[in-house]
Amino acid sequence: MYTNTRGLDEYMEKAGKKRSDFEVWKRLPLRTEKTENTDSSELPIAHNIQFPVSTGIFAVGYQYDATSNTYKRFQGGEAHQDREKGQLSPDVVIAIMVNQRLSADGNHMDIEMTGAGKAYIFQNGKVQEGKWSKPDAQTNISFTDEQGQNIPLKAGQTWVTAVDNMRQVIWE
Repeated sequence: MYTNTRGLDEYMEKAGKKRSDFEVWKRLPLRTEKTENTDSSELPIAHNIQFPVSTGIFAVGYQYDATSNTYKRFQGGEAHQDREKGQLSPDVVIAIMVNQRLSADGNHMDIEMTGAGKAYIFQNGKVQEGKWSKPDAQTNISFTDEQGQNIPLKAGQTWVTAVDNMRQVIWE
């Protein structure tokens, strides 16, 4: 889903909402200087990523582009194009491992989006394993490390993908 601030404001007015309690994710500083909490030198390199959400023409993959420090998105082995801006290239790509099951109608997947589970955060050409948590539908999803500290994300476009717990995210 794509929107902008004006679109969100219009939706809130239509829904009778006066304010939002949305909590933003902690972001890395825009400067390139490393700080104690943002040093990723020990993290594994992740330049080619496969998210097993589907197969064939819907298979999802990303390739890290060091020049732009983004992840070029591929679908079905082809560059996934936005009709206005070219190839989709988010700054941060996150896989959250979730429980999924085929819906009663047999036509789509029911995905559990509350609770907690493993998360893989891809940014700056590296991967950090962590945990996602979303206690209820009203709470924003959070990403934490093994010490329970919020994982700061690179500023910019962030894509989150739900991956079935029975599958495996692959990177090299």
